[in-house]
Amino acid sequence: MRYKFFFFFISFLITFSQEKYKKDDFISPLDIPLILSGTFGEIRTNHFHAGIDIPTNQKKGYPVYACADGYISRIKISPWGFGKAIYLNHKNGLTTVYAHLENFNTEIKKYTLKEQYSKKTFNLDISLDENTFLVKQGEIIGFTGSSGNSTGPHLHFEVRESKLQKPINPLNFSFPVKDTRKPIIKSIFIYELKKNGQFNRNEYIVKNNTITPNLISGEFGIGLETYDKNDLSSIKTGINEIKIYLDQELYYHFKINEFLFSEKRYVNSHIDYKERIQTKRKIHKCFLEKNNKLKNAYLDVKNTGLFNNLSPGKHELKIIVSDSYNNSSEVFFFLNYEKRNVEKKTTNNTKQNDYYINSDEDFLFKENNLEVMIKKGNLYSDCYFVFKEIKHPNKNSSYQIGNTNIPIHKGISISIKPDHDINTNKNKLAIGQLKNNKWSYIKSTWENDKLKGVAKKFGTFTIIQDKKKPTIKATNLKEDMRSEKSIKFKVHDNFSGINYYNATLNGEWILLEYDAKNNLLEHFFHGDTTNKNQKITLTVKDGLGNENKQEFYFKR
Repeated sequence: MRYKFFFFFISFLITFSQEKYKKDDFISPLDIPLILSGTFGEIRTNHFHAGIDIPTNQKKGYPVYACADGYISRIKISPWGFGKAIYLNHKNGLTTVYAHLENFNTEIKKYTLKEQYSKKTFNLDISLDENTFLVKQGEIIGFTGSSGNSTGPHLHFEVRESKLQKPINPLNFSFPVKDTRKPIIKSIFIYELKKNGQFNRNEYIVKNNTITPNLISGEFGIGLETYDKNDLSSIKTGINEIKIYLDQELYYHFKINEFLFSEKRYVNSHIDYKERIQTKRKIHKCFLEKNNKLKNAYLDVKNTGLFNNLSPGKHELKIIVSDSYNNSSEVFFFLNYEKRNVEKKTTNNTKQNDYYINSDEDFLFKENNLEVMIKKGNLYSDCYFVFKEIKHPNKNSSYQIGNTNIPIHKGISISIKPDHDINTNKNKLAIGQLKNNKWSYIKSTWENDKLKGVAKKFGTFTIIQDKKKPTIKATNLKEDMRSEKSIKFKVHDNFSGINYYNATLNGEWILLEYDAKNNLLEHFFHGDTTNKNQKITLTVKDGLGNENKQEFYFKR
């Protein structure tokens, strides 16, 4: 039985929600208790989380309900990202998104299957008009799963402004999430600016809602390691709001209730990126780098959040952290301040292979067989460019490019000319980036005598030759397949990844569902069994065109 949840909690809607939308516009998308494993604006790898995650008791197959009347505006199926997802447009100008589904309802499944066979592809991204699939509030549209980039069964749910597809905080609406727990402020970090323009960071563990910092001098900023939990879960989730007061005056105010997808990567500027990649700790850096362009989240920030020119002596600081339900925690402390002038480092080209980058200007680096282009605004602040060439006997050189502790907003262009004879076809070469002691593929194209690609992180790069074809293994194949609902294949590639797959059954194209995270291709049988001989021909190619083609025989 479906019913509308009217769960009233303290009114905290941000202005746009108060003006445009009602808190009770939506019902819950699930008929189980809403326990959150992820919240809106939460710090994730290279992005702010755009919705809420609702775990489903480690099980798949729970019915997913339309939160309000509307129509299906988009259906997307992919081995990556959201996996199987449905987008519903509503009369209030909002879109709700239901992602990582195991499957759709019968009508939608029939429609997508027809499209997949028509287009001969598993991947779909279909935009629909308002007359194709009309849905009523409480109607089953699909079933929960773990498709795409999902680490376990759950529903990823979003609310977006339809026009710009801008995510807004779903917890601004009356979903029945029980949360009376205050956020935890675990540690406070004080970043003191040093004479070389870098920061010296000191950590203070919060005890009894306070800390006792050392003497502070010069310019400094504040960082917070903080998290939240809801009543029914021990899972750490993100916070919604941070306020910092200096001598009882608001100095810094961060509240994330909306953002554009083009802004999501600014999370790498908002956090202590070095700490994140080295220890996975999530530290909110409460001062702004000059190229942090995240809008509408930094509501009131004085002096970019940095403290300087304070009068010598004792100062009062109060930090308030809140979740989306206005549960708040405070830390209150005094610090002793002494004034010290700091000259920021602006340029230094005296050290070999050490180049200063003004992040507001294009930076072009050329050295021997390497060329690197970093467009202006691609770095959040000025920094030093580090370069090192590593020679290898009978192999192409590798290049250390940039400091891995510094984030990149968008990709940087890298061009490498081979410094050894090419003993294979040029199309079997690509740029590789070293990650976890393994070379990771970067899609590359030839420009004259150089391979060119785009890297999303600094690191070590080289040219990799790959002539090895992907592997294929039928995991449940047997002579008689009449009792099996599907046939499964494990596929794997050593470098450039699975880029193409195709299968025929007795010469006719068949659909393969691709689970990329588990390297699994699966064909679901349809129709009655006949006990006749069957042949599946499977072709798999990697990103460099290396091909493996195999035939599999069985009765069904």
